[in-house]
Amino acid sequence: MIRYFRIICFHIFLTVFLYIPAWGETGIPSQEDGEPMRVYIAFGIIDIYDINDGKQNLSLNLVGKIRWNDPRLTHAGPGSIKRKLNEIWYPALIVPSMQHSALNMPRFAEIFPNGDVVYRVATTAVFSSPMNLRDYPFDRQIFRFPIVADYNIKELLLLPDPESPSYLVEEQTVADWDIRNFGVASGEESLNRYKVSSQFEFYFEAVRRSEFIVLTFIIPLMLIVGMSWVVFWIDPLEIRSQFSVAVTTVLTLIAYHISLGSRLPEIPYLTRMDIFIFSSTIIVFASLLEVVVTSHLASTGRASQGRQIDVKCRWLFPLIFLFFIVFSFFINFR
Repeated sequence: MIRYFRIICFHIFLTVFLYIPAWGETGIPSQEDGEPMRVYIAFGIIDIYDINDGKQNLSLNLVGKIRWNDPRLTHAGPGSIKRKLNEIWYPALIVPSMQHSALNMPRFAEIFPNGDVVYRVATTAVFSSPMNLRDYPFDRQIFRFPIVADYNIKELLLLPDPESPSYLVEEQTVADWDIRNFGVASGEESLNRYKVSSQFEFYFEAVRRSEFIVLTFIIPLMLIVGMSWVVFWIDPLEIRSQFSVAVTTVLTLIAYHISLGSRLPEIPYLTRMDIFIFSSTIIVFASLLEVVVTSHLASTGRASQGRQIDVKCRWLFPLIFLFFIVFSFFINFR
């Protein structure tokens, strides 16, 4: 008897919870023109703290404004009033790329006499964003941050706010990128095959500042490769001097690889920088092999042949290295 009574109470609870509307304005406000509910969004990017190549994410400081009209909330005024979000209807929005955030504003909305509702938010958030780093360190990225309404597009539309345009502050904390071409757009997005929703997004383009990498990594590596060619001007009979220069160059290259390892992004595909480093390594070790060959010729009484090889390598190796540079940084191999 008690068991059946519990089952009946459970069914009553489900009926009340699922089919009876909750108290307060919880449903989408109806529109007089029969069109979808319009929700206007504006965002401002106050600061970009970090763009992480390896983790494929970036940290932003944002302020936002979400505005809609709810006729059920009209009041006599004369000014606006504030109500908590759990006391009114507000749009359920999904930010797919947001990993985590820290809200800096209380959860209440400002309601004007005509029923306009404005919700303002300030947050520091980390967003995931796929990055194509194949052109590293001369790459440029377009970062997009979609916001999707958890409603059918026939019920609710997300639109840029014409009264408060979105913006991007010019001065940013991130030092190794130039930020440009900020904009917003609206469209549609399929959350699943049964539901097409409205989408709002803000985006910007980031161009990597490559001067530091060129001066501290690319040019020193070119000098290391050039140092390996000194052996072509040392007589093959000077075996000790040739091996001393060749081995020193190889050790310098190994130390360079160690120092550069923490700088390169950890990604599962090759970048332009990776191809250049690999090509430079081949050139340096080829110079070492050339020293072995000419030294062997000199030690077996064929020093003249070794000198001929040195003369040819003086122009052959720079030409090959120039080809590797062009292939690494100027040819579109994607």
